[in-house]
Amino acid sequence: MILASDSEKSTTVYRTGLLKPIPRSLVQVVLWGTGLDVCSAVVVAVVWFRFDWGHVRSWLTVKISEAIGKTVTIAGPVSWVLSLEPSLIVHRVTIAEPSDRHAAVIAEAGTVQVSVALLPLIRGSIVIPNVTIADLELNLERESAEHAPVALPSTEENLVERRKAPPALEIDTILIQRAAATFHPTDSATVERLILHEVQVGVGSSRMAARGEFRQVPFTVDASGGSLSDLVDGRGEPWPLNVIVRTSEASLTVEGHIGFPSGRQSDIRIGIAGEHLSDLNRLLAVQWPAIGPYSLSAQISLVGDHVSASDLNARLGTSKLTGHVDFLHIKGRPHLSANFLSQKIDLHDFTSKDSA
Repeated sequence: MILASDSEKSTTVYRTGLLKPIPRSLVQVVLWGTGLDVCSAVVVAVVWFRFDWGHVRSWLTVKISEAIGKTVTIAGPVSWVLSLEPSLIVHRVTIAEPSDRHAAVIAEAGTVQVSVALLPLIRGSIVIPNVTIADLELNLERESAEHAPVALPSTEENLVERRKAPPALEIDTILIQRAAATFHPTDSATVERLILHEVQVGVGSSRMAARGEFRQVPFTVDASGGSLSDLVDGRGEPWPLNVIVRTSEASLTVEGHIGFPSGRQSDIRIGIAGEHLSDLNRLLAVQWPAIGPYSLSAQISLVGDHVSASDLNARLGTSKLTGHVDFLHIKGRPHLSANFLSQKIDLHDFTSKDSA
């Protein structure tokens, strides 16, 4: 039986013994709150629709330049898409060094689209569900010698700045489509290009997936780690890291914890495996023989200037090798010690069949 009563300024709707009275004041609060949210959303939508976003180009340029310490230029149009998650779209964005330096262009993007969750914005929170960057060109040229690297603030400075700064943006996903990076390898005049077909970064979940190509070798990357805020703050806690890189010929895995700031202990386990060493020639620009299959795994520990590789296992063909390696600096001089043990060594495993 369903009963209803309006006595004592309350609304009672219950099945005998199942539901308790719901105060009318609570119902009114819920209705008023919902109504205010809807009205506010309509007002913001109207303002968004009528506002001329062409005038915000210079404002965006100044604010972003100040925030990142670089010169930002928006040469293309600024547009928007009106929806429950309205999006701001800017075209032909360039980031360069400040004019008082060598003014080298660092990055150029054809399109940058940023969506904003409307209801959290009304309540005073900035939530960005998606940031999409298309046709991105990065210039990773080596920095000129006369420009010293910028010193990162200490952990204490980071914490103070976080207390003074306004609440950070909450970004859920960053998607990069069609990107390329140009750089010079160390001690080489050759210009290399890294092609990224797609990169998707889950900021909240600290996950990253990428598809690309380097030296005409396709690859995929799947990575996960701790929160980005912990990495930036540098609070001294180990930062978890898990990376898997695959090509058609080989796979590389990295799993463990990295110590921040620099000098704290890092422990990671690495592993690499493939069919033939020669399959890596084009990717690594080396000339290794066509021998294999091969695999190498080790537990790497880094504390200050001391690097050790324990539980080292190497395999080439049917030959196997285990051991550990220690490297450290004593009074400014490098010291290397190693112990290896092999249960089987077959010299034929070190000879390419093509040269036999």
